[in-house]
Amino acid sequence: MNHINSQSHPLFFTAIKLNAGFSIICAGFMLIFSKDISCLLGADVKTELLIIGGFLLLFGGWLSYLIQTDKVKRTDAWMIVAGDVAWVVYTEILVLFYATFFSFPGLLLIGMTSLVVGIFTILQSVSLFRESKTGGPAIN
Repeated sequence: MNHINSQSHPLFFTAIKLNAGFSIICAGFMLIFSKDISCLLGADVKTELLIIGGFLLLFGGWLSYLIQTDKVKRTDAWMIVAGDVAWVVYTEILVLFYATFFSFPGLLLIGMTSLVVGIFTILQSVSLFRESKTGGPAIN
């Protein structure tokens, strides 16, 4: 089975460490300050923020677990990338079709969050593509 480890592929592990931290911090804010964030967004989405925050906490926890094992299956690595891509695409669809439901500061918050997740996606993807093209040492 193909695995990616932190010694041979540090960029990927750095990206998922940052991704895990960002996910857990955002989940905490969503769970603790859902009412305030809902007001900032300009829409009544408190329940949705609680649900998203809960799943984001699970995602961040899963990433933290993978970091601790120091080995990530290739399929799990691509699932992480797919999850981040889905977050960014969904955010763009949300803004495109429902922008009128949100306040300007809310749209900025949504856009900034999507930008950060997009950066994680790029770092992780570049790392995986580079490794697969070179057949580098990251495959054990």
